[in-house]
Amino acid sequence: MKGTLYLVATPIGNLKDFSFRGKEVLSSVDVIFCEDTRRFRKLQEKMGITPQGKIFSFFKENEEKMTQKGVEFLKEGKTVAVVSDAGMPLIADPGWLLVKAAWEEKIPLVCVPGPTAFSMALVLSGFPVKNFAFWGYLPKNKKKQKKIFSHWQKMASLFGLNTFVFYESPHRLLSTLRTFSQVLGEKEIFILKEATKKHEELLRGTPKELLKLFSNNKIKGEFTLVCYLR
Repeated sequence: MKGTLYLVATPIGNLKDFSFRGKEVLSSVDVIFCEDTRRFRKLQEKMGITPQGKIFSFFKENEEKMTQKGVEFLKEGKTVAVVSDAGMPLIADPGWLLVKAAWEEKIPLVCVPGPTAFSMALVLSGFPVKNFAFWGYLPKNKKKQKKIFSHWQKMASLFGLNTFVFYESPHRLLSTLRTFSQVLGEKEIFILKEATKKHEELLRGTPKELLKLFSNNKIKGEFTLVCYLR
């Protein structure tokens, strides 16, 4: 019999968000694929997880190679769990190729859900969330960013899809806010900083207001942005 592939969500900040089921799965599977083995070991120690199986690195640069290895394990009847450094696997993280292969090979799949920063930001933003689009991390290239922002405006005008959410790194935050303003004007943006962590912060304002706020502070942390194109 083929093994089961588990997708296990891990905390994005607050360790108390880790589910009992997630701990149970990670303690019992034959193989664990994780982005960074060192970070996983820290999580393992803090949460009292005692893995029974082997642990392998599974990141963007080796995803294709490790996907093949994962399928081999599963065909041998081994159970395999995939975890990201934080949050749900596949969401702006590796794992899609392995899930795709699992479907092709008729391998059983189980998802152990948990928190994701983009869903938190959506419900905290105060913007309509009946329909939304999640874009992960935007490209670094400003021209490509501008095309995406212009595309959002068209989607809002043509289809009534007005709410957009994406991730941004601290060293690119100011640049992205400026580019957003150039293309879409002073539309209001919600920012969730350091979701579930000690220094979690909720901010909302126009690009101009947010740029002024951040210009006086050293930018650190992880950011999720939500915009509503009225």
